[in-house]
Amino acid sequence: MEISDPDFRDTSFIIAIEVLQEAQRQILHRKGIRRKIRCFFSENDAATYKELVRAVEAHHRQEEGFEIVTFPGSFESAVPAINRLIGNSFPLIFIDPQAVTGFGFETSVRSFNHRNVKSLSITCTTTNSFIVASPDTHSNP
Repeated sequence: MEISDPDFRDTSFIIAIEVLQEAQRQILHRKGIRRKIRCFFSENDAATYKELVRAVEAHHRQEEGFEIVTFPGSFESAVPAINRLIGNSFPLIFIDPQAVTGFGFETSVRSFNHRNVKSLSITCTTTNSFIVASPDTHSNP
C-alpha cells in the first residue's frame, strides 16, 4: 500500500468510504432514512493489514449505521466472512483486480452464494476492497 498522506485520505479505499458516508448523509437528509452501509476490507500482508486497520478505524461508526469489517487474509479465504456480512442485504461489491489474483470475474460472482449478487463492479484500489451496501434502514439516532 503506497501512502503519501498519514491519514490515508489519498487512497482509493478511503475515498470510497467517504463517498459512501456522504451518500448515506444525503439520503438521510433528503428522505429521512438512514441506510445501513457495511464495508469489508481484506488484506493478506500482515504489516499492510495493520495499516489498513489504522486507516479505517476512524470511519467505523456502527451506531450511525456505517460498519467497517477488516479481515487478515486472502480474498479466497474471506469469501465465507463476506457472505455472512451480506446476509439478506442487497450487496454492491467492488473488488480490486490488482490485489485479487487467481480469480476470474465469473468465479468471483459465483463465490458469493447470495441471490442478489448478479454482477460485480470492479475498481482499482490499493487493498482488497469489498464494499457492501445494504438497503436496511435505521431510525435517526
